[in-house]
Amino acid sequence: MKNLVSLVMVIAIVLVGATTAFADYPNYLGGNKNYILWHGRQGYGMYIDRSSLNVEMYNPPRYVIAIDWVGVPNAYGGSTAIDNRQRERFSYDWNNKRIYRVFGTGELRYIDPNSSQAEGSYYADAAEIAFYLAYRMKFLGTYPESFYDLIK
Repeated sequence: MKNLVSLVMVIAIVLVGATTAFADYPNYLGGNKNYILWHGRQGYGMYIDRSSLNVEMYNPPRYVIAIDWVGVPNAYGGSTAIDNRQRERFSYDWNNKRIYRVFGTGELRYIDPNSSQAEGSYYADAAEIAFYLAYRMKFLGTYPESFYDLIK
């Protein structure tokens, strides 16, 4: 019983720390709602560029959406200087609720939203944002309402 209480306390401390750390990243880059925070790690902020959204294929139950993201070193500290811009393409399979990253060669790589960040699970967040921006519909639907409130 003593070990169980200790384990619960450690988990609570980790969760509070993780939530607090992410909360210090600005939700919008420089207050511009076109740039929506989708990932932050070690001070580096990654923001989806809403204005770059492009629906490349609308053929339900299949969709392909492209969107840019920008990287900002020291976003945690308030910097707004963009050092990186990349285009992501996502393919969606509505029937199977699966999302894939599309690479320049046409290769599709499945994004497992339940995998670790090291395996790229955070791309599921970007793909969910892109789908919601395009259609005002949740694709995975596994995120809290506060996630979608930032996108509106």
